Amino acid sequence: MRMVAICEAYGVRCELHMSGFGNLQVLGATSEDVCEYYERGLLAPGVDCDAVLPYLEEPSDPLEEDGSVRIPEAPGLGYRIVWDYVSENRVRD
Repeated sequence: MRMVAICEAYGVRCELHMSGFGNLQVLGATSEDVCEYYERGLLAPGVDCDAVLPYLEEPSDPLEEDGSVRIPEAPGLGYRIVWDYVSENRVRD
């Protein structure tokens, strides 16, 4: 958020690169005058931007029909974690 504040103070855009819950929350906390775009993912062979990670209930940035991405409204960053998966894959001492 400091970088966003510095960019806003100098009238410079601050565009966030890469996707994820954290970047979505920063984007939601700024105005479109500072951060306008969201980089959802890289297009490459074998890369599925809609794939849900096994430890999450849903993707971090599902694409809406109009091409937008909604900002999660759940507490914290908006993660909905599959705790059974986490428990089954813990590294034990």
